[in-house]
Amino acid sequence: MEALSNSQIISKAKNIFPYIRWSYLEKLNPLKDKKILVVGLSKTGTTSLHDALEIVGVKSIHYPQPYRLVGRNLEFKWHWKLERMRAFSDLPVVAFLDEFLKKYPDSYIIYTNRNKGSWLESCRKHFEFPAINAKGEALRLKVYGCAVFDLESFSKTYDMHSEMISKIFSGHPNFLEISVEQTDKWTPLCKFIGVPIPDVDYPFSNKRKK
Repeated sequence: MEALSNSQIISKAKNIFPYIRWSYLEKLNPLKDKKILVVGLSKTGTTSLHDALEIVGVKSIHYPQPYRLVGRNLEFKWHWKLERMRAFSDLPVVAFLDEFLKKYPDSYIIYTNRNKGSWLESCRKHFEFPAINAKGEALRLKVYGCAVFDLESFSKTYDMHSEMISKIFSGHPNFLEISVEQTDKWTPLCKFIGVPIPDVDYPFSNKRKK
C-alpha cells in the first residue's frame, strides 16, 4: 500500500472536521430521511424545479456528479458532502437511478415531464454541440446513446424512459408528476413535500432567449 503524501494527508484532515460537524447536525435534522429524487430527463423543467425547491427551503443540487470517469465510461462514486442535500435532479439522477434508489429507498419521487414534440425541439437546440468535457460526453452516451442530438435516439430514449418510470413507480406512495405545460405547479409540489405555498411565481428557469 502506497504511503500518502503530505498534501494528501492535509487534504483528508481538512475534510474530517466539516464531516464531524455535519454528521452531528444531521442526527438532529427532522428531514434527514426525506430525500427527493427528480427523475425527469433534461429539458423537462428540472432546473425550474430545483429553483422552486430552493425557494421553499429544500436544499437542492441540480446536476450532481456522484461518479468518475474510468476509461470512457462512468462509474458511480458517492461523496459524503452530497448527503447534505435533500433533493437531486437532472441527467445524473436518471443515469444512476438504480444507485440512487439503493442509497435512498424511501425517497420522494418527482417526475418532470414534457410534451414529446416540444421536448425534442428543445433538446435539438440544447444538445446540438458536443459536451464541454469527457465526463459530459460519457453521461450523454449513457442516457441518450449519442454525444450530440440525434432525433431517433432521443425519441427512443423519451419513450423508454417514460415507460420505465411508469413501471418502476407504479403505486409508489410518494410519487408526483409535474409537466412543463402544467399551469399550477406550486400547489401539488408544496402539498407533496409538506410546505406552505410561497407568495412568488413558480420559477421559469433556463428560458431560451429568442
